[in-house]
Amino acid sequence: MVFSQFWNSLLIKHKLFLLVAMPLCLSLFLVNRQLSHINLQVTSLEKAQHAVKFLEDLSQYHFSNRLAIVENQSQPANSLASDIRNDVVQLFGTGEDAKNVNMLLDNYIANITEIKGAESGEELLELIEWQVDIYRQVILEVEKIHYAELLESVDNHLRALYQLEWLMFWSQEEGWFSQWLLSADSQDSSRSSTEVLNEIRLLAQNQQLFLNRFLAINADQEQVKLLLETFSDPVFQQSNNFRAQLLESDNIAKFTPEEMAAGTAALNARLSRLQSVGMQIEDQVRLEIEESIAVFTSQKNLFLAISLSLFLIVLLIGISLGMRITGNLKLVLKFLSVKDSDDSHITVNVNGKDELSTFAKEVKRLTVERLEQRQKLIEAKEEADTAKNAAIQASKAKSSFLANMSHEIRTPLNGVIGISEVLADTQLTATQKDYVNTIETSSHLLLSLINDILDFSKIESGMLHISAHSTAIRETIYDIASIVAPKVKEKGINLDVNIDQSVPNRVVIDDHRIRQVLMNFMSNAVKFTDKGTVSIGIKCQDDTDNVTQLLFEVSDSGIGIDEDRQASIFEPFTQEDESTTRQFGGTGLGLAISCQLIEMMGGKIGLDSTKGVGSRFYFTLSLPVDERDADKKAHSQDAEVILLGADVLKLSRITKELAFFGIDINTRLNDPALIPPATADGKQVVIISENNQTPLSDLLNTIEALKGEHRTLCLIRNMSSEATDFGDSIDALITYPLLGSRLIKAFQHCYQSVIEINQQTATSNIQVQVPHALLVEDNLVNQKVASLHLQKAGCTYDIANNGQEAVELFTSGNHYHFVLMDCMMPVMDGLQATEEIRAYEKAQQIEPTPILALTASVVDDDIQRCFDVGMDDYIPKPFKAEVLQEKILAIISTRTISKQPSVTSESNRTNSTVSKRVLLVEDNLVNQKVASLHLKKAGFEYDIANNGQEAIDIYSENQQFALILMDCMMPVKDGFEATKAIRSFESDNEISPVPIIALTASVVDDDIQRCFDAGMDAYVPKPVRREKLLHEMTNLIEA
Repeated sequence: MVFSQFWNSLLIKHKLFLLVAMPLCLSLFLVNRQLSHINLQVTSLEKAQHAVKFLEDLSQYHFSNRLAIVENQSQPANSLASDIRNDVVQLFGTGEDAKNVNMLLDNYIANITEIKGAESGEELLELIEWQVDIYRQVILEVEKIHYAELLESVDNHLRALYQLEWLMFWSQEEGWFSQWLLSADSQDSSRSSTEVLNEIRLLAQNQQLFLNRFLAINADQEQVKLLLETFSDPVFQQSNNFRAQLLESDNIAKFTPEEMAAGTAALNARLSRLQSVGMQIEDQVRLEIEESIAVFTSQKNLFLAISLSLFLIVLLIGISLGMRITGNLKLVLKFLSVKDSDDSHITVNVNGKDELSTFAKEVKRLTVERLEQRQKLIEAKEEADTAKNAAIQASKAKSSFLANMSHEIRTPLNGVIGISEVLADTQLTATQKDYVNTIETSSHLLLSLINDILDFSKIESGMLHISAHSTAIRETIYDIASIVAPKVKEKGINLDVNIDQSVPNRVVIDDHRIRQVLMNFMSNAVKFTDKGTVSIGIKCQDDTDNVTQLLFEVSDSGIGIDEDRQASIFEPFTQEDESTTRQFGGTGLGLAISCQLIEMMGGKIGLDSTKGVGSRFYFTLSLPVDERDADKKAHSQDAEVILLGADVLKLSRITKELAFFGIDINTRLNDPALIPPATADGKQVVIISENNQTPLSDLLNTIEALKGEHRTLCLIRNMSSEATDFGDSIDALITYPLLGSRLIKAFQHCYQSVIEINQQTATSNIQVQVPHALLVEDNLVNQKVASLHLQKAGCTYDIANNGQEAVELFTSGNHYHFVLMDCMMPVMDGLQATEEIRAYEKAQQIEPTPILALTASVVDDDIQRCFDVGMDDYIPKPFKAEVLQEKILAIISTRTISKQPSVTSESNRTNSTVSKRVLLVEDNLVNQKVASLHLKKAGFEYDIANNGQEAIDIYSENQQFALILMDCMMPVKDGFEATKAIRSFESDNEISPVPIIALTASVVDDDIQRCFDAGMDAYVPKPVRREKLLHEMTNLIEA
């Protein structure tokens, strides 16, 4: 991959250079390798040449020394010793081997000097033996020399010379010992003649050994022939006879002087013949080495000349070819770079008949044609630019119109929806409530239509983005089914929900957009279906550790779609035909938006439909898994869960849904008479699945028969069943197939109810106490939220605004069943307050009161500090209602306190009167009224500014606002400029920034981003929903 990128980044001339250079470099490498081999062979031959000369000089020097000893002559000239020293340098170099040989030569020369001064025959013999040993070690050093890449013939001749040298050496020693034995010196020696004779026998054996080695291993035919001719000389026979007589004689004195002279002469003559052979073989080896050196030198010169010539030829051809290619390519580039009327390069002639030249000529022709078309293209481009500018202006006008229309429509719609929400919370008659619901429903339908138009506009302009986050996808399906359920029931058709058991609990997806798509499918399915079934479901097609592939599908048994119209219905403002629009209404935008949204999520919508049979819309998405399994309800393990019903498919789905949340069915029955009686300490929960064929009277009788102590009933009714008021006969009621969290919450309610029934029975003789709590919280909004949950749990409560007030209330004699303690508060925080409460309980020997921490921190160290100071549990902020109530109910059940109607204490009324002040910046009177009603109902005080300038003036004089609600589009000064001015004022005066929430009718992403860029902290789109507004306000005030 890296090499490919590097190669593609090179110019053609560089690539050609590399293509030429690489084989040349390879050839140079091979040439260098071959020359190195030849040089190594020449070096080895020269080394062998020096070895021959060294042996020749050494043998001559040794022979001269021996001759001088025998004939009492002067020692050989020092020049011969100097030659030997030079030979050592040439042969051994200057390394350790050279040092050893020079040391042996030094010992040899010292030995010669000592031989001259020998005073007795015994001393002379010892010195001679020492000399022999030194000479033998020198020859062994020469034999050990390694010759790299030496020719085999030269190597064999050289080793033959070594064997012959040894033969001459042992022959010379035999002659010397024989002469010494016959001399007068032997008479003075303490060494016996027998010892000397044994030495002679050993020398004879060595001669025979090296003669055999010479003949059998190293010598060639000519050398063998030469040696045989030499050994056939009579002198060798005479020397052998003399040796035999000498070895067989028991008295040396018996030899006559004539015999001794003749024997000595024969020995010398034999040595002379051997030296002659040695000289011939040395000459032969020397000549062969010289010839080989000459041959290799010639080969080297010839090889070098040929290689250099080829190198130059290839280089010249490569350069010529490269210049030719790059030249033609440059011409092509020149032709291609001609612009407009510039024809300066068109006159260049292209020479040659190769492919590149032909290509360059063709490019030149095309360039001329292109220039001829240039003028026509310029004219066409000017016309296209004119049309493009007109289209851009039209698109801008459309976008501006849609944005303005959205803003203008949302502003009065905000008043309609806001006032209808406020009106719905007032005391109304049933008819009035129906009117209000109609207003609210129509308003939301209008808002949905506006959103569809804006979404389509944003998709067209590429401004719509997908925002994926963790989503309970199973609950999304049930929520969509619950939205269409009223319409399904109204039309008298069936609703089915199919969720695969292997679908994860939470995945990462844009929940808003997936709801929008599926809701569009379901709305269409219900709209176009008059009988049969509408179904929504999810199936898991593939699942790995972190990614799941889910198939979403919506099917119906409605009117269906013609095959030739199925592709066109995904186009904007398109329905199957005009009669569909007239009969069912609609804009034709929903499917177009859904199709593009799913494509942005990485999927593609599919459609299977048959006219008159029904339709199936589906798509597949690969989604990251955030939470595979749901939170298991561990507290339900001790419950006796009985499922009663006759519809096997429905019972199976209910069982699987409960199992997904960790709730197991103990018994499945279809006859209520078979249900075992509930025990006094049991926790029996009976889930009744209504049968379609069962009359309502029979269902009521079954409920009446099962209702009793120590048992709670959860009824799952069919969607088509008529509305019935069951009163207190049942503990929970849900509608099939709307399961999921609805089923789980219903079960939890039944489970908690049966626990309370058992506690009431167990404490029937004990005076019932109402749970009394101490709420310690400095934030008014959190006080309000927590107090509502306490009331729901049937608790009375006192409120303390900080830790110091909590300690005072706790130590003043009030009895609390539990304490909800905020951790971060002024005056005294919750941690210190808890320590003082625990210290008071210990001093008074009071049973510890459960204390639950309310903390916004999720850091492990902060949570651990809560337990370290003595708290019993913690609830993270922002806390969920079910989590808080579950913790409270767990404490109540543990301390056997029965649930009673809520009564708000005087302390509560006293401490909840303090409210937060809000600055409302809004120019529209209707929107002012809506927002002020929401604020007033939530317990906030407020001031109103009619534009941005008024807001700046009010805030400059009074900064005691907990929060600012800022409209964006206003006269005099808009919300963006006002926010910037407020932030600048805070920075200049070192004031902590006040939270600012944008109230905007625009849903364009750029406008929303402008809010944050100006310094706002959050935004709430118009029409303003009360829950959304209060949620954002609470989050910012608590932060």
